[in-house]
Amino acid sequence: MNVLPGKIIGVDPGKMNGIAIFNGDGSLDTFGQMTIDEILDWSDSYDQDISVLVVEDFVTFKKRAMQQAGSRQHASQVIGMMKSFAKRKGARLVLQEASKLSTAEKVSGIKMPADHSVSHQVSAYNHAYFWMHNAGIVESKLEQEQH
Repeated sequence: MNVLPGKIIGVDPGKMNGIAIFNGDGSLDTFGQMTIDEILDWSDSYDQDISVLVVEDFVTFKKRAMQQAGSRQHASQVIGMMKSFAKRKGARLVLQEASKLSTAEKVSGIKMPADHSVSHQVSAYNHAYFWMHNAGIVESKLEQEQH
């Protein structure tokens, strides 16, 4: 398996943000949830090396544009913050399609909780895990069970 020198961080952006921090070998360091102000403060003070920042991408599709009218576009704000954070830290930024989440759940073996208020950290975990699996850093849940 591959190992990266810095942390691998997954972010589920929005009004409430999920974050999952992994070590370069794919082992989980920590995960949780933060408001926009909290993630801004955290990114300003984070002092560890980062190799990759995996952020769930957000796109306003035409068929949903009217639903977004008047929105403060919280996810877009956080994505901008994370782009700046990645640049300051010299980390690779990966914007991962939200549609990858269902496959990511299967790869990690971690299902999204029914309670949406605590789902953001799991989404961040799954996005980062999916990227790490594709990068050859971690095995899928199925691969682990076959050992």
